[in-house]
Parts: sequence; C-alpha cells; structure tokens
Amino acid sequence: MKGISVKPADYVTFAGRGAINYAITNTDIRTVHLHTTHYFKERNESALARLSSVKGVEKGFGRTTKLVNHPFYPDAGSLLFVSAGDPESLKGSAYVFTGKWDAWTQLQRFSPPPEHTYSDFGKVLDVDSLSLSSAVVGCPLCNDTRFAGQIYVYSPNPVTSGGNALTHTWSQSQVLIADVHSFHESPDKVAFFLGSKVKIHGDVILGMAQMYPHLSVMAYVRSSATGIWSYQQALRLEDSVSSFSVYDDTIVLSTTNLAVNGHSGAGAAYIYYPNTNEYFVLSNNDNRHANSHRSTGFLLENDNDISDSISLDSTPHQSSDEKHSDSQGVHMKVNPAPRSTHWSQHQTLYAPLTANSNNFGSDVSLQKNQLVIGEQGTSSVYLFRRTGALASMWSQSQILQPLANDVDFFSRSFLHGSTLVVAGIIGTQTHLETFTSSKEWGCLIVEVMDTFGDGWGESQLEVQTPIDGTYDYFAPYCNYPNPFTFRYCPDNPEDAGAYKFSVPGGVLSPYHWEIQYQIYEEKSNTWYYGGSETIMVFNFNSSDLKFHYDKDQGVNVKQSRDTCSACPATNPFESWAYLEVKMMATNGYGWFQDSYQGTSYSISDADGHRQLVSGTTCEPSSQGGQSDYNCWHVLVDGAYTFRVTGDLNDHSSGDMSWSFCNTTGSESIHMFFKIKDGECHVVAIYPLQSICNTRVNTLNKVSLTMETINTSAVEGIAGFASVDRGAFSVSLANLLSFVDARDIQFVNVISYSDVVSNSSTCCHKTTISVNLYINTLKAGYDPLDLGSMNEMTALAVSTLRQEIETDDTFFNILKGTSAFNSTFFRYIQSLSLLQLTVDDAIDVIHPAQMQTYATEVNADGSSFIREI
Repeated sequence: MKGISVKPADYVTFAGRGAINYAITNTDIRTVHLHTTHYFKERNESALARLSSVKGVEKGFGRTTKLVNHPFYPDAGSLLFVSAGDPESLKGSAYVFTGKWDAWTQLQRFSPPPEHTYSDFGKVLDVDSLSLSSAVVGCPLCNDTRFAGQIYVYSPNPVTSGGNALTHTWSQSQVLIADVHSFHESPDKVAFFLGSKVKIHGDVILGMAQMYPHLSVMAYVRSSATGIWSYQQALRLEDSVSSFSVYDDTIVLSTTNLAVNGHSGAGAAYIYYPNTNEYFVLSNNDNRHANSHRSTGFLLENDNDISDSISLDSTPHQSSDEKHSDSQGVHMKVNPAPRSTHWSQHQTLYAPLTANSNNFGSDVSLQKNQLVIGEQGTSSVYLFRRTGALASMWSQSQILQPLANDVDFFSRSFLHGSTLVVAGIIGTQTHLETFTSSKEWGCLIVEVMDTFGDGWGESQLEVQTPIDGTYDYFAPYCNYPNPFTFRYCPDNPEDAGAYKFSVPGGVLSPYHWEIQYQIYEEKSNTWYYGGSETIMVFNFNSSDLKFHYDKDQGVNVKQSRDTCSACPATNPFESWAYLEVKMMATNGYGWFQDSYQGTSYSISDADGHRQLVSGTTCEPSSQGGQSDYNCWHVLVDGAYTFRVTGDLNDHSSGDMSWSFCNTTGSESIHMFFKIKDGECHVVAIYPLQSICNTRVNTLNKVSLTMETINTSAVEGIAGFASVDRGAFSVSLANLLSFVDARDIQFVNVISYSDVVSNSSTCCHKTTISVNLYINTLKAGYDPLDLGSMNEMTALAVSTLRQEIETDDTFFNILKGTSAFNSTFFRYIQSLSLLQLTVDDAIDVIHPAQMQTYATEVNADGSSFIREI
C-alpha cells in the first residue's frame, strides 16, 4: 500500500486495463492530464497525455469525466467523455476523446439546443460501460422556465463494416423529462432540476431531482422492443438522497442525514430490487444466511456535486469462456426485470458502529456483487459484498481508512485487479492511496450474530490491534443482516502481532446469552465459536501473511457447536404451580439446528440480565418421534421476560410455534409476563419487527373510579353531558403533564338516591369510572422496558392519588372550569377517590396499527381519541 499526492487535482478519473490510469483535471487552465500509477510495459508512474477543449478557454472543462474501455476488444483503446459545464455562467458542453496511452484525439463535442445555452448543460455525464450503447448528459436548468431539468441521451451511430466502435460519432437520440403527470398533482410530486446527477447502466437511467422537500431519484427504463426510454418511478427516502448507483436491476440510494440509534447524521444506504416474482420469492427466502468467505474487490463511481468527478471503467463484459466468472467472486448475470414493474426497498445498510459514524453514505458505488460506501465524516470506505443470488443480502467485508494522518476525507475509489486506489483530500491537493488486495492472505471471516435478532444493544465486538494500541469495533443492530459477516485483514502486511477479539462488558447487556460470534481462520479452515464471555486471540504473521489462532490466550472458546439438549420427557414437578411451555414444529426437524442454534426460548427476569430457564426441541428421531414437546418450570410470583429466538433459523418462518401462559405464538417473539398467586398473566407481546422499528409504542391503562355527592342525579353515562365529560377530562388531564383529555375514556356513570345531607336535602351519590391511557413515548419512557413503564405508571398513580385524595387539587381545578355551572357539577358537594388500579396488560402499538388505535368510541357512542 502506498500514498501519493497529486496537484493540480480538482477532479480525478480512474480507469484500468493492465494498468491503472487516472485523469487529473485543473479547471483553472481547463485541462485534463492522464497519468498511470502502475507498471505496464516498463512504464512507471508518469504523465501520459494532456487534453484540453478545442476552444481552450471553456471554463469548467473536466467538471466530470468518464473513461471507458472497449467492452469486447480491450486493446482497441478507450473513450474519454469530458463535461465542460461552467458553474458560473451555466454555459456548457461535453466532449468525447478517443485513443490510448499518450495518443488521444477529440472525436466529438455535444452542445445543448440554443434555447438552453445557459442551463447548466454538461454539469454531469455518464456512459453505459456495459455495452457503450448510450451516454447521458444532465441539464438541470433546462425545460423552459420551470427549471424541471432534462437528461439528454446520446447513442452511437451505426458502425460500418470493418469500422471501430471507438471512432464512430454519437447522435442525440432522446430527451428525458420529469414525469409530466406529476406537475398536475400535489406539490410533493413536482420535480425540479432533473439531471443534477445522472447514472446509467444497461437499460436503466437514474437522474437526481428536487422533489419537495428532499432530493430524490427518478428512474427511466429502456424498452427492449423499441429501444425507447420512458419514465418508470420516483425513488424517495425520508431524507435527501446523497448518492446513488445502479448495476443491472439493482439500485442503491444513500442519505447522510439519517439519525440512527439516536445519533444524528449517521447515514444509511438502501438496496432496491425489482418487484417481480423472481425477486420477491427469492427475497423472502432466508438469504441472510448465505455467506461467502471469499475476499472481495470494490469499485467506486462518482456521485457528488460540482467538485466530484471520479468515474471509472467497469467493463463487465468478458470473453465467452469467462462471461459468468469474476476473479473476486461469482457473479450471476440476470435478465433485466420486466419494465412494467417498479423497484422496492429490500435492505438497509448502516455503518457497523453507528455511534461513531458520520455521513455514512456520502458516496456509493455498485458493480456486480460489490458495493463501496464512503463515510466522509470519518475518512472511511466500507466494502460490502453479496452472494450473487437474486435479491441476496449484502454483508460488510472490510473497512479501509487512510494511511496519511492529514487526509481530510476519502472521496472516491477505484479497484483494478488486486489493487484498490482511493482518492482523499489533503488541503487543496488530491491524495491517492493504493491498497493491495488481501485475497491471497490468510485472513479471518468474522460473523457476529444475535439469536433473537434485535442486536447487541450497547455491546460491541472489540478488536484490540497491535498497531499503536488502536481498536476496531463491530456490532449488529436491528435490521442488520444476521449473521453480520465481514472479512478481517490487517491494513498493511507489516501490521503483525496479536489481534484480540472480545465483547467487553457483554455480560452486563440485556439478554447477553443471545450474543454470539464465530471466527473462521482461512489458513487452517477452522471455525472458533464464542459468546459474550469469550476472548479469542489471533496472531498475524507478516512473513506468511496469515492469522494463527493462539489457544493459550483464548477464554471460553469452543471449536464445535453445542449438541441439542431437550427437557425431560416427563413433568418432574409434583407441585400444581408449574408452568408448561409447549413447542410445536411442522418441518420434521425440531427447533434446534447445529448451524446457528435454530430456535429456542428463554425465561429471564424482566430486565433481561439473568436467564432462569431455557428450552428447545431436538430432531424427532432423538425424542421418540415427537414433533410436539413440552417443558415444565416453576416460578415464584414476579415479573419475567419470555423470549423465543428464530432469526437465525434456516427453516422457513412459521414452521415453529409455541403455547405458554395462556397464549400462543411463533418465532422471534418477546413477551413480558407476570406470575401472581401462581397464575400466569401476559403483560405485553412484541414481535421482532416491532422491536426493531423505532416507532413501536405502548399504551398503559390506569383505571380509576371517583365518587361525588351532589343534588343532581345522572341516569347512566348518556346523561353525563358532553360538557360534563369535557370538564372532567380536562381537569383530570391537568394532573399529569404527559396526559391530555383525549387519553381519557369514560366507562360508566351511576347515581344512587340514598344519601341525605346535613341540610336534610336529598342528595345523590354518583360514581364516575374512567380509563386513562398513558402514551409511553409521549411520557418520555421506554416502551420496550417493563421497569421503565412500571416507573411511569407508579408515578401516575401516586400523583393522581395525591392530587385527588390528599390535596383536593382535582376538585379545585374542576370548580374552576366553565362546566362547573352545568347541571351535574353545579351542586356538587364533595368528591373522593374510590379505586385506582393499573392494568397488568399493556397495549403494544405497532406502526401499521397506529391509525387503528387513534380513535375509539365511548360506551355512549361519543368519539374517544388516544393521542399516539
């Protein structure tokens, strides 16, 4: 690995065919310099050529560039596309050069129509390196006065017999605009500045546009029958799109603005696949468990604004005998999806440690089964790969960081053969670093996993390195691929020494027994297994470039998985107060699996810090042919957690089910329950999807009954006028800062004519019963923490009791409302609290049910709204 600095270097373009070439642009003197960085035919690092526009004075020449080689005849030469969009006057054009090494000739100049001379034509461009069939140039201020933007599509003119595809000219074949129907709909459908960024690959063109209130991406597809491009879909995120890329039918969008686990600006990348049956079916199979242990290479294309122009030669076409292979892994070439379909989001990728991430997704590049994601805030480049199967999940392979301490951030990267070149920024200079592929090294394949699937919480897999006491950190989160797999290698061959893997403080994490990680040593083809209390040490030897496991330093390390151990076949308890867990399996395999432990259940304290019991079922052949199996446990009165794993189970979802505590369920279920007087009561049930969704919420019900003495009788709740209910609700809600009148539901109002006051006037006793629903998130408590919710309801109960029973605050507030002159409250003499209870059952609100829970109806038919 080495680093060099080059200047002047406003923009950089990479390409490779036997050597890595890069183009350095200096917009002040409007030139593009071609260099080579690797040895080829005795050529060392040197300048190859100096290109400039014909006019020479065209400002912005080299604003973006794209260097592509001939897809079928690599020795025939290359095409260099250069934009010349002036960022000040907005007058622009684009150029095509042809040649190789130091012999280049200008082939053609693209110009906009006269009416769009000053519309920022040439701000960006891109070329389909799949077959050289199309080039696209963005013009974000074109399209009359609406500034809707346009994308100009160019196609090569037919090549005559014996002609060279690299020397023929191009013609404008089509102009793409925003979806015309969107201009007649709501404002958030209106697109502006289309073409501020563009990407093309095969039959897909992507163009960035402003769609209120965020930057989005519009997708266009080419008909295989007519060759005509048409608008297909707007791809939108909750925040502005920062970068995007396309390869075949896979699209990647990123945003650097997303807050993750409470950390703002962490960023994320989103994987899109077509909504066709083949993708849909395959994506619902458990592709998360298809992992590759091969090293990967990565390729990065330019996606940034005016000052970013890294582009590259992806040249995916190969000779017929190697068309379906890739030196860095297998690539399955797929047929394009039917173009009447749309894309949908299949996976979200985050930085492995979001608490430290900053602008993850500042740049993305996708090629074949390889994906590079830049993180500008930490000067890091993340390498991901997929198996090559349709709709397969992506897993992280490696993290790269700059060697030079003064690199401000990595901006763009390019892979060629076994070398990855990354461009960084040092002040006003562009800094290039070259990373040597470690595919021949004996590295480690690390899989971090969570048997339940909701991540490790605050725990992390820590790697203590021998390099100046530095550390690497990895941790799975909700919605991560599970297992979360990556290949771990030192950055340099010289980084020899001990690498210590551990989970510091792991046993203090809730449900720490679900934490697992395993490491595969490529040198010996050996797996090592561990959990929250495991320490593994591997020594990297710079002489043979291999990791070697140090068994003397290992703690709680296993070299094989545990075998299945089921409960006793008969109930061992004579006591009547035992609990029965019944497990059912329809797959013929049982719950347990050797690969990732399959499915099991555990019962712990409510906080998840102490596991009390656990259970699973083995294969029917080992348990007398039984597909159903029971376990029995005795628990004292108290609050508990029942968790059923299954996120790592290779079998189809729904094969496993269970019955416990008078309820039933399937895999990946978290349940709070209580034992009271030997009886089991369910408190709340959370599916894994709800736990991983930040919008999950709960409603905790507090029931209270008050008694009033007054001279006015009420015949049931219908006689309790709306003005009376309003006054009562508002006054009661005033006692708790996190409750308002809409959170209160009237259950019943009953009057009795059997009370005589001191004045000998016949009075009435009236009981008013209501349910008060406390919105956990609104109250500032954790809807996934039973202790937190108990603290919330305890505060509510103590406050209500104090304000109603002791201080008469509620009565005084009630008397201060205008409704106190109503028929019912006008003659009230006293008010007391009869009953105040908290419902054991907690109402879990899943995101899809928010509207269902928003409105209910009182017993009298009036509307009752729970504020979510």
